[in-house]
Amino acid sequence: MNHHSPPLLHTVEPMDAQVPVRWRASVACRLDARGIAWDGVHIAFDRIRTVAYSSRQHSVNLVQSRVSRRIVLEAPDARIDIHLGHQPFGPRFDDVHRAVYDAVVAAVHEAAEPRLRAEGLRRIAAGEPLHIGPLTLTHAGLGHRHHHSVRPVSWERLPVALLEGTQVVVRATVSRDGDQPWTLDMMTPNAVLLPELLVEATRAFA
Repeated sequence: MNHHSPPLLHTVEPMDAQVPVRWRASVACRLDARGIAWDGVHIAFDRIRTVAYSSRQHSVNLVQSRVSRRIVLEAPDARIDIHLGHQPFGPRFDDVHRAVYDAVVAAVHEAAEPRLRAEGLRRIAAGEPLHIGPLTLTHAGLGHRHHHSVRPVSWERLPVALLEGTQVVVRATVSRDGDQPWTLDMMTPNAVLLPELLVEATRAFA
């Protein structure tokens, strides 16, 4: 007889907050082990299909700057777009915005991204290409549809991705003359999966 243990809930720190977004306006945000609710829209972690997030610093004038933070989560039937700190004028809520951004990103990283990477690896193993922005991942390696003259980077060349500022930078660890890194904006759907996904794909297909 097979005994199936109950699925483990993710170690997501619960949060229930009213997040100020502009003058006298706030948005309800709730996190729990099952999903996220933002401004009345709820998405369960196991229904998320694409994730994207990034923080950017903007100069307001010569002596001040603001940090805008954005998170976009998409499911087949819902979309959450959290955009914080992008108003050029009005009160500053940097501390609470940073706390909310960090909590949501940590929850998504823990509760949704491992499943998305595993699903991507299964698609590649089944012979189906996986597209992330301009990149195409197959069992043979990594290609870029805007660089047709450049041969795909095979998994044996150990491609890696690093988050640098607001970009995801992809390069081959085993480099060749003329190699140029490929860059994607972090807000490209699922680009933030690439650092861990490329490690896992190399382990699986190299």
